[in-house]
Amino acid sequence: MASRPGPCACARVETRLTLEVTGTTPSPTPSPTPYKDSSSSADADDAESTPPKRTRKPRTPPRRFDEFWAAYPRRVGKIAAERAYAKALATGHDPALIIEGARFYAMERKLQDPQYTKHPVTWLNGGCWLDEPDPGYKPPVITGPSEAATAMPPPVAAVLAQQAGYGTEPPPQMPPDPWPDLDFGRMPE
Repeated sequence: MASRPGPCACARVETRLTLEVTGTTPSPTPSPTPYKDSSSSADADDAESTPPKRTRKPRTPPRRFDEFWAAYPRRVGKIAAERAYAKALATGHDPALIIEGARFYAMERKLQDPQYTKHPVTWLNGGCWLDEPDPGYKPPVITGPSEAATAMPPPVAAVLAQQAGYGTEPPPQMPPDPWPDLDFGRMPE
């Protein structure tokens, strides 16, 4: 099986055939322009005709975006979420409705694996604030603080002292230095 020439080989063959048919020679590559003195008047005209460099405007979040961001349960991709939120507002949706939808979604996702919570961009682009609630959804019932929440952990120092066998007494004093004359980098008293 014969191999096909690559795209560069075809272009070279085509160029060579064109040159043979027309009988022209290729023009040489233009040399770079020499350095011009900035004091000349021609450069001043060039400087006026070139457009100024564009500067970025400081980014301001859309109206009430901070409320949406605080209400939404998963805070990732903030700049992309700002864009999606601005797009939703531009299409005429009420920001209060979007924020309330985010609060409801946060309540719905509470105590569930956050891995499966939608990113805010996905939620906004999908118009999920307009979704109707799931009829089978029952919010988690929290009757009071759990046993783990009411148990106060003991202070760390007390736990360490008890593990060392000291009980509630302070640890004993260190014995006096057996070699007081030797200097191991201590500061003189």
